[in-house]
Amino acid sequence: ILMAERGAGIRSLNEVDEERDATVKRLAQLELELQAATYATTVMESVAQKRHSRVAPQLAELASGYLSIITDGAYNELLINRDMQISIRIPQTQSLNQDPERLLSKGTVDQIYLSLRLAMVKTMSEDAESVPMVLDDPFAHYDDARVKSAMKLMAEVGKSSQVLLFTC
Repeated sequence: ILMAERGAGIRSLNEVDEERDATVKRLAQLELELQAATYATTVMESVAQKRHSRVAPQLAELASGYLSIITDGAYNELLINRDMQISIRIPQTQSLNQDPERLLSKGTVDQIYLSLRLAMVKTMSEDAESVPMVLDDPFAHYDDARVKSAMKLMAEVGKSSQVLLFTC
């Protein structure tokens, strides 16, 4: 009978019980791993939010200053929210634009991102070794006046950080 059951692929009750016990143990182990991962995610999010609340205002302030220099005062207030989303105040209307990539020109968006990069480099270099910058054609969409302002700013940044600027 045993040989016939094995030949037909029928498992004994003991085999089914052993497999069930192994599956229950594996399920318990996976539940523990899920709990640990959930806890780790919660801790990491908390740490990230605390760090963001400390760093974001500083980055926004520095980036706002750089943006004001590049745009010759046309834009001078940049904000960074909890989700690291960028908003910019439109001076003509005093409204807050929460989607600069969609509503502003490509050149202005590039200027916002350059300002943020400069702010990050300055922040990272404050208490440590100077962080070098490698920029590949960052002024492609700038008008002549803003290229001139940006180049003056880059010359100033180049006094404290190495800047490699590639352009066509």
